[in-house]
Amino acid sequence: MGKGLIFRVTCMASMRELFPEFYLDSLEVNDLNREKNNLIVFDSNFLLDILRLPTEIAEKYLEAIDKVKNHIFVPYLVGIEFNFNKKKVKIETLENVKGYKDRISNILHIETDKVYKNLCESLLKEDNVNFLNNKVHKEQIQSNTKDKLERFRQELLEKQEHIIKELHQTIDEKYSKDLDEFTARIIELIGDSVAPKRNQEWFDKVQERGDERYNNATPPGFNDRKEKEGLIRAYSDISYDTQYGDYIIWEEILHEVASRGATIGDKVIFVTSDGNSDKKYDLMYRVKGKTVGPYISMLNEMYELKEGHSIEESTILGEKLGKKLYIIDGFRFMTLANDLNEEQVRLYEPDKSRVSSISTRSKQYVDFRVPRDNINLKRLETMFEIKILEEKLLDADSEESEILSQKIRDLELHLRILDRKIRRLNRRAHLVEKERERTYNTAQIGLEQQSDPVVDEEMDFNHKYTSETELLSLLREYQRLSKLIVLTKKQIEFSPNDLETQELLEVLQTYELMIQPIRRKIEELKTRDDSEENLF
Repeated sequence: MGKGLIFRVTCMASMRELFPEFYLDSLEVNDLNREKNNLIVFDSNFLLDILRLPTEIAEKYLEAIDKVKNHIFVPYLVGIEFNFNKKKVKIETLENVKGYKDRISNILHIETDKVYKNLCESLLKEDNVNFLNNKVHKEQIQSNTKDKLERFRQELLEKQEHIIKELHQTIDEKYSKDLDEFTARIIELIGDSVAPKRNQEWFDKVQERGDERYNNATPPGFNDRKEKEGLIRAYSDISYDTQYGDYIIWEEILHEVASRGATIGDKVIFVTSDGNSDKKYDLMYRVKGKTVGPYISMLNEMYELKEGHSIEESTILGEKLGKKLYIIDGFRFMTLANDLNEEQVRLYEPDKSRVSSISTRSKQYVDFRVPRDNINLKRLETMFEIKILEEKLLDADSEESEILSQKIRDLELHLRILDRKIRRLNRRAHLVEKERERTYNTAQIGLEQQSDPVVDEEMDFNHKYTSETELLSLLREYQRLSKLIVLTKKQIEFSPNDLETQELLEVLQTYELMIQPIRRKIEELKTRDDSEENLF
């Protein structure tokens, strides 16, 4: 026989063995237990969100942190962002609470005045008492009615103040005024779990690598480039481009896991609010508008991580660690750590209608609705005061008339100041809308210019712009613009002069032009979805 035959035996493997990232087990309550020793990583937005929560719920979050404090890890950059933003978040929270309390007071005052005014207009009409056919009797009845209405008004005002006090008390019971105490407790619970400071050389190296990853749309953080490129943050003797914030944190996590190796559990749990934001699509991927999980590339990067990993290429690497990455939001973390039952979960569950928390690393646009609503309420209050004083002026003597006239002039001046504030806010809001539109278009162009077919395929699979998510975004924008149009029309009705009316008409025209293409796009998407449904 000739040469012997050589047989090569190939070892086969299962799907789970070859692609473990696709078959992660669901996160369970015991995964957060001390015995498991899984690494739990906190993002800055999660820590800051605690300062935004009602007192009772915030306490549950702090309780959850306390239960896992022995195996948490806080990246150095998270520490920087938390300290830079904590004061702003505390002020915003207190202002939101105060703003709501003020709106309660203002609305009740306005509505009470409206009730009194309407009653006076209805009951004091002379036509109502013409049947008496006697001037003296008419005057007596009208005078008596006026006295009764005034007494009713005083009782109404007393009841009003009582209601306002009770409502304010209810709000104060829900939200703690001592947010400094919450901040101190967060810092105490974190303890010495914060990563050590890195030198500038390390930051430079990470940013260089980040630039390469972003060019290939490699998560996390690549969609921050368009909004934050060139925005430098400096602290102590280091500085970094904030567009790379997400990736810097990711590298800190990888380094920490690689350093600890087998001393920690097989799961790495990253607690962040970024995955909930519809403005962030570089951390979690979505299918048909539903969040599926972290990017597969991130899961794979964590699973393939080797002991001794470092951003420096000269590092000698050890064995593959096979760690499993989980990314959850603060609410999920809190429910798991506290082992809440279904009833308790419903009690603490966040309002799904609220806009999700935005990362502190994301550029935030100014919301003009609250200050504009407050000014409009003040305008209405001032106009009512002027109206009441003008009515009193009709029956006033010469001395009282001068006093009332001066008060009216002061209120009219105050009204003009409020009108100027409204005009400024309208102009600023208009500029912001134009900037928002420009940023959105730029981002769209940037996505469309991706030339790598592999990148294009990944973006499309993970959650580029599905018809469903696009439709939801368009509907939200349509509703927002519709409200702005209604409000602007109301402002035009109360406009005191032609100049303001012209300015408001221009703003109104801008909003109407902006809403038209959105309306057409919504109709187009709805039609397309209906036709696609019919195919099945």
